[in-house]
Amino acid sequence: MKKLSLILNVLLACALFLMLVAFGLPAASAKAAPTGEATVEVAEEPELICETGRSIQVSGTAVVNVTPDRALIQMGVQSNGTTPQRVEAANSATINKVIRALKALGVEEKDIVTDWYVIDPIYDDSNSLTIEGYRIYNIVAVTLRDIS
Repeated sequence: MKKLSLILNVLLACALFLMLVAFGLPAASAKAAPTGEATVEVAEEPELICETGRSIQVSGTAVVNVTPDRALIQMGVQSNGTTPQRVEAANSATINKVIRALKALGVEEKDIVTDWYVIDPIYDDSNSLTIEGYRIYNIVAVTLRDIS
């Protein structure tokens, strides 16, 4: 096994040497010509290098002043409790009161939509997996079409 490894290493070294000789000789022979003979210098092709130091940066700002015709208001209710069912019941009752009050002010039902509804567990402490209770965030988005 060591002999096979040695033979492979020798073959690779020979192949590398032959490649160096084959590719290195034309350049070496052109440079090492005797002084009495005419030499021909071959112009090297320029390397194409991408300059990363150059850049184009464009920015712009525009300001448009218009009279607003709508307003979007987000409001919500946060409820806490020991079980998800109790928290959901309390949250639903409160958000329904908010929606009824908005309708009483003249906001149409199509302009009141649920925007965000999240149920989070409340843990005993930050390192514990014991759930102490639950918290619900219920946010509605209200579009006011008459902003006066």
